[in-house]
Amino acid sequence: MLPTLLNLPGIQALSVEETEHDYHIKAAATIGAAACPHCHHKDLYAFGRREQFVRDLPMHGKRVGLYLDTQRYRCKACLKTFYHVPPVVDEKRQMTRRLVDWVGQEAMRQTFVHIADETGIAERTVKLVFDDYAAALKKRVKFETPTVLGIDEIHLIRRPRAVLSNIQHCSVIEMLPDRDKQSVIAYLAGMHDRERIKVVTMDMWVPYRDAVTTVMPWALIVIDKFHVLRSANYAMDEIRKQVGKALKVSAKRGLMHERRLLQMRETELNDSQRLIVESWLGGSPELKAAYEAKEALFNVYQHATKREAEAAYAAWETNLTPAQHAAFKPVVTLFKNWRPYIFNYFDQRFTNACTENANGLIRILNRMGRGYSFEALRAKVLFTTHPAHKVRRPAMRRMELRESYLTSGDVVGKVTFARSRSGFGCVTEMNEDEVMTSLGVDVSTLARLIETGQV
Repeated sequence: MLPTLLNLPGIQALSVEETEHDYHIKAAATIGAAACPHCHHKDLYAFGRREQFVRDLPMHGKRVGLYLDTQRYRCKACLKTFYHVPPVVDEKRQMTRRLVDWVGQEAMRQTFVHIADETGIAERTVKLVFDDYAAALKKRVKFETPTVLGIDEIHLIRRPRAVLSNIQHCSVIEMLPDRDKQSVIAYLAGMHDRERIKVVTMDMWVPYRDAVTTVMPWALIVIDKFHVLRSANYAMDEIRKQVGKALKVSAKRGLMHERRLLQMRETELNDSQRLIVESWLGGSPELKAAYEAKEALFNVYQHATKREAEAAYAAWETNLTPAQHAAFKPVVTLFKNWRPYIFNYFDQRFTNACTENANGLIRILNRMGRGYSFEALRAKVLFTTHPAHKVRRPAMRRMELRESYLTSGDVVGKVTFARSRSGFGCVTEMNEDEVMTSLGVDVSTLARLIETGQV
């Protein structure tokens, strides 16, 4: 049983020493070198030995270190010497190849700190392995170009980043290192089958608009309605702050406490909430006027056609009192600068709601990671290998079954057994030739996985 303990081809265990946190296993190669790696000559002779320390997969909740007895050879042809390291060992990292694969996969779900603690590998090494794994995934994963593209941004690691999504499938397909015009242009220009994109939803960021009109002039740009309505709430909140300055401290705190109720739609208030709002509005004509203006602007989006909505907005702007006009001037300016794109919503009623939700989840992942680089965070979001990834599976083809191979979803690869804290698991070696068509990372599934601690 002892020689086969490791289940590593070409290596047998000689002895095991167990400590509180680790297994220390002496092992030796069972197959010698076939040829010189320098000249490929097969006439070799033994020329000393050394003990090489190699880390392996955790077993029974403990870290595993292999003390591998490695044979040194000398070639009779070229007289060069070399150590024969079994193919299952990644000599560059002093780890077994299955551990390298396992670290890459687990790093998609766990923090680098957690994996470093579980394996005994330095946190920096975990990151380097993860980077290589993510780079391999990037070559394999092909995101399907959506019909409706969403562009939004998130302020992450000291700067804003553009987040792109498949609106119809509510999934994230890309995170850019910034939100600059040239970066967005470069990404859009490189999209496969970008002619598929018919609608692009976005906020009022000029570089986004310019990038889309440059690369995809045929696409209909729709300004996200929630960004428009949020500007109305901001305007009303400024009036609330001005009204609060004239109140006593206790009343001012009370008004601040109820700001969320004032931002809610009147139709969404229950009876008790409506009484609270009416009491505040009854005591402040300025606040009442701002609230009514906010509600009237919200009602613009209730109309069925673009013509009706444009007429409703024109009436809203005309009926603003001087005080209301001063408070809602940013909203009026917004409509002046973005009017056609705002009312395009009534031709194609899409919003960026799922992208906004994704941004919240990305922030949570960033906090959990305690200092991920942008590249690492991007890889965790885009190339996660658990069910958050929406995959467009290819048509099933008849094939010859081989016992040494397993299929899982769209991933086909050779399987080796791995030991983890939960017992025996499975590590799937990536087939670099296999391309996975992805619809992106499903926002709702990602949220559930974060809540349950699976990512």
